[in-house]
Amino acid sequence: MSAAAPPLSVSLFDGGLVPVLLVAGIPGHPEEVEFLVDGPHVRTLRRVRGIPACLPERPMAPGLPSLASLLRGATQPSEV
Repeated sequence: MSAAAPPLSVSLFDGGLVPVLLVAGIPGHPEEVEFLVDGPHVRTLRRVRGIPACLPERPMAPGLPSLASLLRGATQPSEV
Protein backbone atom coordinates (compact mmCIF):
# COMPACT_ATOMS: atom_id res chain seq x y z
CA MET A 1 0.00 0.00 0.00
CA SER A 2 1.41 3.42 -0.91
CA ALA A 3 1.09 6.52 1.23
CA ALA A 4 -1.40 9.24 0.38
CA ALA A 5 0.13 12.39 -1.07
CA PRO A 6 -0.04 15.42 1.22
CA PRO A 7 -2.53 18.04 0.03
CA LEU A 8 -0.33 20.69 -1.57
CA SER A 9 -1.47 23.96 -3.07
CA VAL A 10 0.89 25.33 -5.73
CA SER A 11 0.57 28.78 -7.30
CA LEU A 12 2.82 29.52 -10.27
CA PHE A 13 4.14 32.99 -11.03
CA ASP A 14 5.90 32.97 -14.41
CA GLY A 15 6.47 36.62 -15.25
CA GLY A 16 10.24 36.56 -15.47
CA LEU A 17 13.12 34.38 -16.51
CA VAL A 18 12.66 31.81 -13.72
CA PRO A 19 9.25 30.50 -12.58
CA VAL A 20 8.43 31.08 -8.90
CA LEU A 21 6.12 28.67 -7.09
CA LEU A 22 4.26 29.52 -3.90
CA VAL A 23 3.55 26.23 -2.09
CA ALA A 24 1.21 25.69 0.86
CA GLY A 25 0.60 22.43 2.68
CA ILE A 26 4.16 21.19 3.17
CA PRO A 27 4.08 18.95 6.27
CA GLY A 28 5.62 20.73 9.25
CA HIS A 29 5.38 24.17 7.61
CA PRO A 30 2.16 26.10 8.25
CA GLU A 31 3.37 29.02 6.12
CA GLU A 32 3.59 29.21 2.36
CA VAL A 33 7.08 28.58 0.98
CA GLU A 34 8.47 30.14 -2.22
CA PHE A 35 10.55 28.05 -4.62
CA LEU A 36 12.48 28.81 -7.81
CA VAL A 37 12.73 26.22 -10.56
CA ASP A 38 16.08 26.79 -12.23
CA GLY A 39 16.61 24.08 -14.84
CA PRO A 40 16.99 20.78 -13.00
CA HIS A 41 17.33 22.51 -9.62
CA VAL A 42 14.49 23.52 -7.29
CA ARG A 43 15.61 26.08 -4.69
CA THR A 44 13.95 28.00 -1.89
CA LEU A 45 13.57 31.71 -2.64
CA ARG A 46 14.52 32.54 0.95
CA ARG A 47 15.80 30.55 3.92
CA VAL A 48 13.19 28.36 5.59
CA ARG A 49 13.98 26.37 8.71
CA GLY A 50 13.81 22.64 8.00
CA ILE A 51 13.81 22.91 4.18
CA PRO A 52 17.12 22.62 2.32
CA ALA A 53 18.10 25.51 0.05
CA CYS A 54 18.22 23.10 -2.90
CA LEU A 55 15.56 20.37 -2.73
CA PRO A 56 16.88 16.82 -2.96
CA GLU A 57 15.34 14.11 -5.12
CA ARG A 58 14.19 12.24 -2.01
CA PRO A 59 10.59 10.91 -2.03
CA MET A 60 8.18 12.69 0.35
CA ALA A 61 7.12 9.26 1.62
CA PRO A 62 7.52 5.68 0.38
CA GLY A 63 5.74 5.32 -2.95
CA LEU A 64 5.48 9.09 -3.56
CA PRO A 65 7.55 11.37 -5.83
CA SER A 66 9.94 13.99 -4.50
CA LEU A 67 8.71 17.52 -3.87
CA ALA A 68 11.34 18.72 -6.36
CA SER A 69 9.90 16.57 -9.16
CA LEU A 70 6.34 17.68 -8.35
CA LEU A 71 7.34 21.35 -8.52
CA ARG A 72 9.29 20.89 -11.75
CA GLY A 73 6.20 19.23 -13.23
CA ALA A 74 4.05 22.19 -12.15
CA THR A 75 6.16 24.50 -14.33
CA GLN A 76 5.71 22.40 -17.48
CA PRO A 77 2.96 23.42 -19.93
CA SER A 78 -0.10 21.22 -19.62
CA GLU A 79 -1.43 19.40 -22.65
CA VAL A 80 -4.94 20.38 -23.67
